[in-house]
Amino acid sequence: MSLVNCKTCGKKVSRNATSCPHCGEPEFISPCAQKTLTPRDASSYDDDRKTAPAKKEELKGWQIAVVLIIGLVAVIAYAFNSYSSGRRGPSESSARSAYKNPSASDLNFYARSAAEKIVKGKLKAPATASFSNMKVIAKSYDQFLVQTTVDAQNSFGATIRSTYLVVLRIDPTDASKYFHNPQYAVQEVSQPPTPEEIQAMKLLNGWK
Repeated sequence: MSLVNCKTCGKKVSRNATSCPHCGEPEFISPCAQKTLTPRDASSYDDDRKTAPAKKEELKGWQIAVVLIIGLVAVIAYAFNSYSSGRRGPSESSARSAYKNPSASDLNFYARSAAEKIVKGKLKAPATASFSNMKVIAKSYDQFLVQTTVDAQNSFGATIRSTYLVVLRIDPTDASKYFHNPQYAVQEVSQPPTPEEIQAMKLLNGWK
């Protein structure tokens, strides 16, 4: 039997072998063996000869597709978040910056908002409170005297109307900060409040 050297492992192999019995090299096909290959064998042989670069190109195509899909999802998510943020209004940082160095009219607005929170803290059912006729009736630098009328339920569930005076301070450089005397800042008064009631509120809260 005629032998030849395998070009992969170098060992002796029959010229009629379709592959190397030592290393399994599929490309070791003798001229004699090529004549006896069936169409099916030839197809299998062609599949086996698929080169590594071709496989790498196929894998690269899948990787590109995955990256494109992830990028598309990211763009959609960003657009949705931007739309949602627009509907919610300014961001928290933007809202905070609005408090800095407010104008006189802004200070009055923040004083009324703070007074509403303070009054709610004194009510039996703050969730039922409905405020009306809220206004700043006196101001001295950072101090505000706010008057408001409130309809809210009492401890028995009945809705009653009350008028309150609230004294508080607003930081003129940061309107998000307000201060009040927990004991005397809120007092129920007549409707409308009398001059004596107003004066008493100022004295109790150290009006300057």
